[in-house]
Amino acid sequence: MSEEMNRQEILKKSQLENRGKDIAYLEITKSSLRIALIVIVCLVYAVGIVEMIVYDVKINGLTFSVAAGITTSCIYRYVKLRRKKDLLNSIVWGIAAILQLIIWIIYLQQR
Repeated sequence: MSEEMNRQEILKKSQLENRGKDIAYLEITKSSLRIALIVIVCLVYAVGIVEMIVYDVKINGLTFSVAAGITTSCIYRYVKLRRKKDLLNSIVWGIAAILQLIIWIIYLQQR
């Protein structure tokens, strides 16, 4: 009987925490956003590289924006979850964003 009560309590707490949201929907949404982010990053860099080669266009402002956005996401996850993986990703992407910003500023000053 107490085991059934514990299950009911756990179920009730879970429902309160998720506020009636469908857990499968939340997981699928999270996965789809992660996949979309990967595709966006790959396309930005691929298109940028082609434009650099074909048209001699610099894409540092765009790549800075992408790197800064990913850095922000990693920092937020680290603050909420305190996982070392997220801290490492924050540092790596943060360095990439800063480098892209510096290169972009130098490029703008030369124009």
